[in-house]
Amino acid sequence: MSRPLLELRGVAKGYERRPAPVLAAIDLQIAEGEFSAIVGCSGAGKTTLVSLIAGLTTPDRGEIRFAGEPIDGPSTDRAVVFQNYSLLPWLSVLGNVRLAVEASAPSLDRRQAVTKAERFIDLVKQSRGGRLKGPEKTLFSGEYWTGAKAIELGLADGIGDLSSTLRERFGEDVVTPLISAGRGWFGRVQPGVDTAHLAGLPRAADFAEEAISALEARALWARYGL
Repeated sequence: MSRPLLELRGVAKGYERRPAPVLAAIDLQIAEGEFSAIVGCSGAGKTTLVSLIAGLTTPDRGEIRFAGEPIDGPSTDRAVVFQNYSLLPWLSVLGNVRLAVEASAPSLDRRQAVTKAERFIDLVKQSRGGRLKGPEKTLFSGEYWTGAKAIELGLADGIGDLSSTLRERFGEDVVTPLISAGRGWFGRVQPGVDTAHLAGLPRAADFAEEAISALEARALWARYGL
């Protein structure tokens, strides 16, 4: 029998505020290419088990091996996709922001990535000043704070619709025109919008729609002698 790719032997894990261990005497073997699902109610220890396998935390007892080698920390061989945006607790605020910069711009070297991360943090601090109310690890977690939460953290000043806010700031004469789809020479919505579907027409009308589109296109190209 071949050696399992992932193996857990007698793994146990507990937390100080819980009287009973979250995991106890866990034995598990997963072969290469095998798909496994961990099922359990909330608080059963699924996230704890996955975090142990990823090397994000260590077991109180037992051993975890990957490809025959003991797991003693995070590695590119194993990864976790969190349910929500999450910070890496062993990194600083700057380190977490730099990680996002490096992921989006892998061509940057470390110094360039740090500079961009610092510039982003400084930009937010300068633009919001003393209005920022939350801890840095919350403000720069990578989440998009909107609505009431953004106001609570000092990242936004208020909530309002575009027209009302513009009139309040710049006066009642502000006009916000609606931009709708343009129409072709025959009064139809320009190609790219399924007008038959929007008008509730039967699909049998598609042939006529396509014929008119062809005429419009030919007339347009004719303007350039083509």
